[in-house]
Amino acid sequence: MTSSPSATPWWRIIRADGTLPPDLAEQGNTAWKTEGTPRKGQRVDMSQARWQPDDAQWEQIQSLKAALQASYLSPADDQL
Repeated sequence: MTSSPSATPWWRIIRADGTLPPDLAEQGNTAWKTEGTPRKGQRVDMSQARWQPDDAQWEQIQSLKAALQASYLSPADDQL
């Protein structure tokens, strides 16, 4: 993340317990408040914040996956 563009939403990448590192917590809390991220105290409420794609979104995901896999293959891959 340190080499990512400045507009990268780094505060969305959290620890498994729903927190940020202590030195980023204040900035992250500000961003979470702005975005309306559901929280339990100083933690993200993962049961509410988790993205659950609907059927149409799953179709898009599968299409992207197929396109990426197809573009990744090259003649050299066939020789492995």
